[in-house]
Amino acid sequence: MQQTRNRKKNLTNTYETILKCKDQSLKNILVSASPLKENDDTIIGTMSVIIDITDRKKAEELLKNSYREMEQKVKDRTAELSEAVQELNAEIIERNRTEAALYDSEEKFRSIFLDTREMIFISTPDGKIIDINPAGIEMLGFKSKDELESKKSLDLYKNPEDRQKLLSKLDKNNFVKDYEYELQKKDGTYITVIETSTVARDEDQNVIEYRGIIR
Repeated sequence: MQQTRNRKKNLTNTYETILKCKDQSLKNILVSASPLKENDDTIIGTMSVIIDITDRKKAEELLKNSYREMEQKVKDRTAELSEAVQELNAEIIERNRTEAALYDSEEKFRSIFLDTREMIFISTPDGKIIDINPAGIEMLGFKSKDELESKKSLDLYKNPEDRQKLLSKLDKNNFVKDYEYELQKKDGTYITVIETSTVARDEDQNVIEYRGIIR
């Protein structure tokens, strides 16, 4: 209908359509039709130019498919990134909770370490005192932890064999409870103490620290 109206108006009409060939195959064609007129403007026919645009239409379809595939990949990737961001945020929240809990635990331990009236200490297998709380310093008659830096654990035992027995029990069981022995104070006097200790080991099960409470 549109083509007929255009012919009546003496207009060139261009449109796409599908042509069935002799071999039954289909081709996309572009038709450009113009009216043929006599000198008195009487239309006596139509002049048509037909262009095979099958390859162009296939290329356009491939381009559309590629665009749709790319669009889908972008959506999928965006969804993956969104999920990854959510997982990361959840991990950050959990890590912050863990760090807060760890900080709270460290603060509580530090408070106990400083305020308890019992000795809390950490020492190495060779007897070096790594850390000791104020109650322990006072119990041994020293004024500061610096005074104890030159001392080894063995120097504080009245009977050195007590330390060897204690270490043997720790090495065997990783734990000793209520082990009684005597320690020598700075002024040379002795006090009877009871120790409860544990062992800290590395990945190869070598002893790296002894941690204990003495009362």
